[in-house]
Order: sequence, then C-alpha cells, then structure tokens
Amino acid sequence: MMRLTAAAILAANDLAQETVEVPAWGGSVTVRELSVGERGAMALLADRAPEDLPAWLVAAAALDANGGPLFPPDEREANVKALSAKAQEPIKALAEAIMRLSGFGEQSQDVEKN
Repeated sequence: MMRLTAAAILAANDLAQETVEVPAWGGSVTVRELSVGERGAMALLADRAPEDLPAWLVAAAALDANGGPLFPPDEREANVKALSAKAQEPIKALAEAIMRLSGFGEQSQDVEKN
C-alpha cells in the first residue's frame, strides 16, 4: 500500500454524500457528512441553541450541483434563520441524512445491541 503524503491526505475527498428526495420542495438535495471541525461546532450549537441544529446542519452540509456548498459559509447565520422558517419535514429529512452520514447514532445503536 502506498504511503500517503500530507498533501494527498488534505486533497482527499473523503466526506460521504447522499442525495435526498424532498417532495415538498419538488426535487432533491445532495448532502454530505460533517467534517471533524463541523462536528465540534455542532456539539457546541447543540448545547447553546438546539432549536437551530437541524437548519444549521442543512446550511453546513447541503451541496450544489458541483459539489460545493449550496449555502455559502459566510452567510451561514442568515441561511440558518431562513431555513428555520421552512417546513419541518424537509429539514428533518435532510438533517437525519447528514447525521447518519456523520456517524451519529451508531454508538447508541451498538449500546442497545449489548
């Protein structure tokens, strides 16, 4: 197996993606798993403002057709506010996909099995 360089590691596109059908919006949205840094920020947000968490997840992890951020990171606060005004079911479906891709819930499922 090849020994990786720092450049190769940093260039790797290693965040899983999934396309979620959103019938209420008449189409689909591709989302990705959270990065390590985003997981840390999400944990802080979950403690500080849990009501914003689903909208924050969508603003952070929704992708455009080119695989870039659908919602610009420098506009995240405004996008979270706008997404918080949307219907619950589409936001919930997207947030659940992001959480699943990011590995949340796996540990609790393992505990339940034991």
